[in-house]
Amino acid sequence: MAPSRRYITSGKGPYSPRFLHTREGFFSACIYRGITHNTDYLHNSPAVYVDMNHWNSLLQAALDEDQPPTYFCNPSAYGKAITNRSTDQASNLWRATGNPVWNRWLLKKEIPTFLQVFEIFAYAKWDNSKEMAFPSFGPLVSMLIASDYAIAGAVQMPSPEEMGQVIWRLKAGGYRGLTNLGFAVGTQEETVASFCTYHNYLQQNISRERQMQMKFSVFTSENGLCKHHRLSLAQWESLYN
Repeated sequence: MAPSRRYITSGKGPYSPRFLHTREGFFSACIYRGITHNTDYLHNSPAVYVDMNHWNSLLQAALDEDQPPTYFCNPSAYGKAITNRSTDQASNLWRATGNPVWNRWLLKKEIPTFLQVFEIFAYAKWDNSKEMAFPSFGPLVSMLIASDYAIAGAVQMPSPEEMGQVIWRLKAGGYRGLTNLGFAVGTQEETVASFCTYHNYLQQNISRERQMQMKFSVFTSENGLCKHHRLSLAQWESLYN
């Protein structure tokens, strides 16, 4: 997955200064997180789509080459398959990114809080409707795209308390990591306090030099929790003993 993010955060991507606060940049960031992340198509197409016609024309050209659906969209890009994740969602994303209610924070450079943007992506619905504005996102993808925008400087970096709230809402890898480490996570308050304790411990015990090298933040702390179950003591001992 790292190659996907390196490609999309390049100087010509939607998070670059040229496109960060534009409609086409917003649409392209949503295409990346909602459709093309961790696919071959991502690396063989532009990082930015000017509009829906641009997306459709390039998609059709690739379809004419008889590429399989997984070439364009990987339903399991983030682990468990997302059943409604497909190229069909592009029109929904174009429509949502054009709505001033949901794009004003970006186009007007308002620099909102992390939770405000997370909630737009995760829970926004069209007026008088149960239709989700970003139907294939869900809480996990919403956290990831909000994180992308925070790292790019368009959203405030979340505090440990805010990240703890998101971990509680997701109850995914970060939540399981805290559980496996023996932290109390029975309530939102416990989960927030536990993540703050964990994050602050890392901050106090990792050298400043190493923190700079790894770009230490609440995001690296949360990501470490997600990877905790992959830790193998045998592999560690083979490397360092």
